Amino acid sequence: MTDNHLDCKLTIQLSEGGKRKQRTVKITQDQAQALLDLIRQKYS
Repeated sequence: MTDNHLDCKLTIQLSEGGKRKQRTVKITQDQAQALLDLIRQKYS
């Protein structure tokens, strides 16, 4: 199994007091996959 360390970007948008904020963070592919799995569990 090869590990090619693909970087994923996670963009978070939130509204705070009527102002829209946007943050982009770099995460690993493993973290992205874990996050997607969590979201699927929560909303399925």
